[in-house]
Amino acid sequence: MLKKIKNNFKNRKIARAQKREYIRSLPSHYDNVSISWSAPDKIRYKRGLVWKIIMPALLFSAIIIGVIHNAWTFSLAIAAFVMVYYIINREKPKILEVVLSNIGIKVGDRKYPYTKIKSFWVLYEPPYTKNLYIHVDGDFAVHIPIQLGEQDPAIIREFLLEKIPEKEGMKESFVDMFLKILKI
Repeated sequence: MLKKIKNNFKNRKIARAQKREYIRSLPSHYDNVSISWSAPDKIRYKRGLVWKIIMPALLFSAIIIGVIHNAWTFSLAIAAFVMVYYIINREKPKILEVVLSNIGIKVGDRKYPYTKIKSFWVLYEPPYTKNLYIHVDGDFAVHIPIQLGEQDPAIIREFLLEKIPEKEGMKESFVDMFLKILKI
């Protein structure tokens, strides 16, 4: 009986995965490309020997200081952060296809219709920052960064100005600058 339930559950799970894959493979209006390019989903920083010595020493010191001051939760939080960071950054960045169409923006498998995008802005300060940001209504990650790669930001800006409003005067956030400096 239990084996039958497990097999049923497994078969339903496989059927749902096949249905999702079939739906993803269907052509949509997002595939009517106006502008497209490929970009990594995250930036992988080059870290030298100095970084590889200093960062583990700082993290180990923070854990030891937490233990000395009886801040066990702080030490556990730092250790958990290190493990999660290692697991996430162990894999290579995925190359995503970014498509700007007449109905929305498609980044990999994610689709953002223009009706859900409140605004956009472009931060272009090569070679360090080449990003298109979109402010999406109702999404968990409100400001979504999209790598521009070798794409011309002026063409993208002109195209998007016809569809959605631009936020002017936007700067890179303090957190993004901090993460870039620490190469995290």
